[in-house]
Amino acid sequence: GATATFLENVIEEGRRYEEKVAHDLSSVVFDRIFPKLIEALANNCGENLSDARSAALIFLYRLLFILYAEDRGLLPVNDFRYDDYGLRKRVRDDIAQRKSQNDVFSTTAANYYNRIQSGPTCASQACLYFPDNL
Repeated sequence: GATATFLENVIEEGRRYEEKVAHDLSSVVFDRIFPKLIEALANNCGENLSDARSAALIFLYRLLFILYAEDRGLLPVNDFRYDDYGLRKRVRDDIAQRKSQNDVFSTTAANYYNRIQSGPTCASQACLYFPDNL
């Protein structure tokens, strides 16, 4: 059989690492964050669990789409006019700064939500409020 080149080995290892990161991220999002988001929607928007689950999925997919599109250069992240709409500058830089200062995140969760939400997520069209314990 043919021997793989160094570059082919590096590319393959990168693909394996990408798969592992995607799996780990998926586990965190759907095993830890998703249930808490459903609970927050049900408790604070008066939603039943089925509606809260649907609203949480919409929210998470919007968030993941924006993050993915920004990372892949599908959105104009290098254009200063996009700064008011994107997550890259406002949210990511704020999180990095807060993390480096050991700051608390829960009091700013509603601000992040408002930046990625184009309209109400709750099935009843009520406003979503993130509790401090989310």
